[in-house]
Amino acid sequence: CSFGMLEVATSFILEQEFAWDVQAIGLGIACSFGATLILGIFIIAANQASLVNQVSVLTILVGLCPLASLFLFRSSWLRGSATQILVADAVIFASMFNACSLLEGFAINSAIDGTLYCKGNFLAAVT
Repeated sequence: CSFGMLEVATSFILEQEFAWDVQAIGLGIACSFGATLILGIFIIAANQASLVNQVSVLTILVGLCPLASLFLFRSSWLRGSATQILVADAVIFASMFNACSLLEGFAINSAIDGTLYCKGNFLAAVT
């Protein structure tokens, strides 16, 4: 999964519309990425405690992305602040990175040794 386009667009918006410098942009985006780690740890802990079903978690994560993307735009009910954009980024990054990780885990568990659909071919295709 590649999210470079969201990172670049966010950097551009923070620089052009909010006059942020490079260091502030880097710190803001790094904090957005930090949400990914926090959510991932929470998902792992909940999964190990058998509190959640992985498919349900995947459905929720994928559903959060379009909702969070609404906060990337200005509207009559959203001011369009830099914090709003970074929060939307944090939700999108965290949801999609963790969703991709779950999907890759499903694919590896579904691999069939000795066929075109083996783990080695999957891992070669992903990288």
